[in-house]
Parts: sequence; structure tokens; C-alpha cells
Amino acid sequence: MPSNKDGVMIVLSSPSGAGKTTLVNLLSKKDNYVISISHTTRNPRPGEINNKDYYFVNDNEFKRLIKNEEFLEYAKVFNNFYGTTRTPVIDNLNKGKNILFDIDWQGADQIKNKKLDFKLISFFILPPSKEVLFKRLSNRDMRDKLIAEERMKQFERDVLHWINYDYVIINDKIEKCYNKIDNLNKGKNVLFDIDWQGADQIKNKNLDFKLITFFILPPSKEILYERLSNRDMKDKLIAEERMKQFERDVLHWINYNYVVINDDLDTCYEKIQNLINAETNDGSKDYDLEFIRKHVEKLTS
Repeated sequence: MPSNKDGVMIVLSSPSGAGKTTLVNLLSKKDNYVISISHTTRNPRPGEINNKDYYFVNDNEFKRLIKNEEFLEYAKVFNNFYGTTRTPVIDNLNKGKNILFDIDWQGADQIKNKKLDFKLISFFILPPSKEVLFKRLSNRDMRDKLIAEERMKQFERDVLHWINYDYVIINDKIEKCYNKIDNLNKGKNVLFDIDWQGADQIKNKNLDFKLITFFILPPSKEILYERLSNRDMKDKLIAEERMKQFERDVLHWINYNYVVINDDLDTCYEKIQNLINAETNDGSKDYDLEFIRKHVEKLTS
């Protein structure tokens, strides 16, 4: 059973180029965060420093560490070995330090399977799109585009492992992504702007945190269509396609704690805030489920 005095293991994984190393470096500047420095057999990139960014070792030394069972986790990625030695990690955790792991899904799986007596929080970082990812990879100091193309192929395989993580966060803006991770680690309230599929997945994780879910509905289908049409869209076909999707999405309202009708943004915000306060403080709730049920019937008729 983890002690409150022990540190926490915080794992960040991502496909190559999604930004996990940048995020780990940002988080390490906070008090009580320590980066777990990995051993690797790959050559240093420009600007990387031995014993700071990585412990750069040759194949024989890495194999010696494997033989001596000194690794907490290790994996072969893009023809190079990466690994985390056990002793410094355990020592820092026992001192109450939070350890940041910049590792891939293979290493994350190994650490989870060790079932260490420390709390573990895992994050999978995704790019906003494949186009953005390819641009990021191409902008690295690489000899040619062949390396970026090889890593894009690997992305197709790596991305399948997102389901095994506690949280999946899209790195569209580095500061926004960093703040969300930091808030989750601190136990602050975190807002998720996700669809019903993502909400179902989070619920099914059965995480040891309080979860409050809201499904936001328009006052009518006519107003929804007007809102969609007023967006910066090339034509009305997109709005019509989204109206068809609405017919399917709205059926999932029943799986949420609360359904709120957004007829006025300020009123909608106030209602959500009041319900959150009532949930967290065990207060009384102003919520009429029967009214919501009738409203849904109107929207779907």
C-alpha cells in the first residue's frame, strides 16, 4: 500500500514526435519532480548531454545491465535500446520525490507489471493530427525525410496502445497540455472536452478519482443547425452531416450524471458550476430529470 510520504511514478509515453520529452522537461522544473534518466545505446542528438539527458552506453554495457537485472524496464526502439535502472528510482521514491518517466509503451507495461508499492499515474500524449506529427518529425535535426517516414509507420502501431493508459492528452499546444498533466498530478479538478466515446472509456477505467459527467444539449434542432451553419464552414454540407451525427450522439445522454440545455451560455455555465459545487460539497441539486427526458424526446422526434 503506497504511503502518503512516498513519491509518485508519473509515466509519459507517446509516439515519436508527439512531445513527451518536452513535457517531461517542463514538469521537471516544478518542485518535487525528478526525471528518471534512461540508459540508451543510440548516439546523442545535437545538444544532448551525457548523464543529463541520457546515459549513453554501448551495446555491451547495456547487455551487462540486463544480465545483472539492474533495469526496472527496458525496450528496443528504432534499433536502439532504452532502459531505466531500478536503484535511483526506488531511492528517490522512498525520499518522497515524484519520478517522471519519459518512456514508450513497452517500458510503461513493464513498470505496471512490476506492481511496485508506489502510486503510478500514466499519460499517453497524442499529436493533434498526423500532418502535424510529420511536420514535427521533419523539423528535427534529421539527415533526411526517410527517418520521419519510418517513424510515421511506427506511429500507426504505437498509437494502438493508448487504451492502456490512465489518461490520453492531445498535445496541440504545449502549455495547455502541460497544465492539464500538472493539474491531474496535483489532484486539481480537470475538465475534459470529449465525446461520449471518450467519456465511456474514462468511466470504464474505474480510476480512484471522483468523476462528474455533463451532456450539453441545444434548445432545439433548429438552433443547433443555425449554430453549425454560422461556423466558418465552406458549405452547408458539413452542417447537414453533423446534424445526422447529432441524431446518433444524442442517444447517449442517459449515460451522463447531468444533462444541461445550452439555451443561454451564462445560464448554462452557472448551472454546471452549481451542480459541480453541489456534488463536491454534498449540497442540494436543482435538477429535473423528467424535464430533460421530455426535452430529449422533442429533439429526437
